[in-house]
Amino acid sequence: MLPLKVSQPKKGYPAQADCHLWPKGTFLQINGVPVPPHLIMQRKQQSHDLSLWKGMCAPLDLTPLVKNPERKNTLTFLSQKDTNKYAIQICLAEYRTPETLTKMLLSTDIIQSKSDIRLRRLSYQRSIDIAKQYVNGQTVVLDDDSDDDEAISQTFQITCPISMTALGVPVRGNRCKHMQCVDLSHFLHTNSFPSGRRWKCVICDDFVSADELVLCGLFERMVQKHGDEARDGRDKIEFRADGSWILKPEEKKQGVSDYGAAQSDASAVSKRKKKVEEIILCD
Repeated sequence: MLPLKVSQPKKGYPAQADCHLWPKGTFLQINGVPVPPHLIMQRKQQSHDLSLWKGMCAPLDLTPLVKNPERKNTLTFLSQKDTNKYAIQICLAEYRTPETLTKMLLSTDIIQSKSDIRLRRLSYQRSIDIAKQYVNGQTVVLDDDSDDDEAISQTFQITCPISMTALGVPVRGNRCKHMQCVDLSHFLHTNSFPSGRRWKCVICDDFVSADELVLCGLFERMVQKHGDEARDGRDKIEFRADGSWILKPEEKKQGVSDYGAAQSDASAVSKRKKKVEEIILCD
């Protein structure tokens, strides 16, 4: 079920996808037999305010409820008074786990059917060209007489923005305007359950389906060369407008030196304290 009225994002919140939503107080019957209510994950009416309906909704798997798929089956919807309009979709679907989808996307076998999809790969040189265009487009040069391409650069990160771990298979959407990639496996896992943020790029907020993902040859080369450093916390790559790139030096952790200095000062003060002798006065 999909509401036909597009919801507007709340002020200060990013736009979210309108996903499956049962009409308020939905009851279902298949061939006249009621569907057990506990099988329908839907909004609940709030006891303190009967006009409020809150909670998560999830699609219903009809497979175990259809006894004979070869005969005519009738699905009946009943609900509370709901003035909103909904679209009904019943589809034959094959569930694929994130692991299965990852294996299929990375496969080099010949595509056998329309349901098979492969990950599009951008070569290293093609990725370099795109990155150079991106860096030049993102940078404003104040001195027109300067031709030093090394002075123009952007910083890329070879850890996944979703998991904050080193990238395994670096991908992004083919319509994304940025260079930053996410890890394929973590992207598919986060989209394996229904939510308003499903199939949206975590960087630019555009919709990205599995068949729109591309593997970036540049990020793949960066991870191959500096993956070990990324696992140790050094994950910043400086990419220059001339196409060269280097691993940035490890950033000094803020507050460590100040804390150490404070500890040293406290230790020095304690050493300077005079010992207090106990004096007993006798009459």
